[in-house]
Amino acid sequence: MFDALPTDPNIGNPLEIRLVNLGGNQVSFDMVTLDHTPIPEPIEIDIKPGSDPNCLNINGKGVIPVSINGSDEFDVFDVDVYSLAFAGLDVRVKINDTPQCRYEDWNGDGYTDLVCNFEDNPDNWSPDNGTATLAGELFDGTPIQGSDTICIAP
Repeated sequence: MFDALPTDPNIGNPLEIRLVNLGGNQVSFDMVTLDHTPIPEPIEIDIKPGSDPNCLNINGKGVIPVSINGSDEFDVFDVDVYSLAFAGLDVRVKINDTPQCRYEDWNGDGYTDLVCNFEDNPDNWSPDNGTATLAGELFDGTPIQGSDTICIAP
């Protein structure tokens, strides 16, 4: 017997499947829950655009610029800047409550890039073994994610 329950749109579309043993040598499962979590669309980012290596001094005294690079396949104007987080850090907000972001072709490739400044906050900083990840969403809800290498300056 195969029984699929309806999904709940508020919790990532889990699907519960019950397989009932009909006898013989069949294996039975009481309940299996599958959670469909969308895989983030990969994006190209550059931490401290134009610098290499990307050494950071996380001391709570400044900002960290991060660029989401536009391309023929990716339009940075589709990014919801309010959804962005960089290694646990929030986008710096101006006095008028707008994110400190700008659109420019910083790398000269002919495509507009989105450069945002993130609050330097050592309490929220969470890099991952020599890399840091920027995550967020497009306006249509599609998750996005990109990583770049970092080094931590003393």
